[in-house]
Amino acid sequence: MLPFAVYMFTGALGAEWVPAAASDAGRAEAVRADQSGGPAIEDVSLDRPAPSRGYALAYAFQFAATFLAVLLVAPVYRRVPWRVSGWSIVFGVVGVVAWIVICRAELEVRLLTALGLADWAGYVARPAFDPLTAFSGRPLELAVFLTVRFAGLALLVPVIEEFFVRGFLMRFFERAEWWTIPLGQVTWTAAVVATVYGMLAHPAEMIAAAVWFSLITLLYARTRNLWDCVVAHAVTNGLLGIYILVSRDWTLW
Repeated sequence: MLPFAVYMFTGALGAEWVPAAASDAGRAEAVRADQSGGPAIEDVSLDRPAPSRGYALAYAFQFAATFLAVLLVAPVYRRVPWRVSGWSIVFGVVGVVAWIVICRAELEVRLLTALGLADWAGYVARPAFDPLTAFSGRPLELAVFLTVRFAGLALLVPVIEEFFVRGFLMRFFERAEWWTIPLGQVTWTAAVVATVYGMLAHPAEMIAAAVWFSLITLLYARTRNLWDCVVAHAVTNGLLGIYILVSRDWTLW
């Protein structure tokens, strides 16, 4: 739990420290009524303020602090036997395809609009940091940032988040003495907890998160192996990072 808590805390600090490049671009555009009197989905702006280059420093601090926390509790991770099945790769690939397709369809803003909450669409959208522009003409700084960002995205986050969700949260909502529940035991309550957590942790991609976290819970129930979830998470995040660089869709960071 410690590494995850450190990651969230330092992430919150970074959000406070990093100024936005634009003053109020993150507010949703006023939703104009169409001829039928309903809100026009295409008129909802999902743009957020682009973070300044300070975002890179804030993320480096977050990564370093979390990595130190991981080292402190490394013996806990080693208690879980290392074994990985091929299903983790399959689920990871399916997961990234589902994530990208759902996010590109903008199902979240459509849902918010249908619920009469279109003004919230701009607030839940994630800010977009474009490292290619921020570090233009600074190849060394760009290489360092991308190395740290990918290490966090595909190595650090999968470990700390899966151990938090599968190792603690799902068991905690089953029983106060959560540590007495064997790893790999999945009930409907635990499955719902994991999905709800994912939606709350990723409000800008809540539908994609619901699908993805449910998918990984299915993997967990099938193999009863926590490391399979970590590897599937790493595969999804690594491929997502590559997609982001190729498509330059920085909102998916």
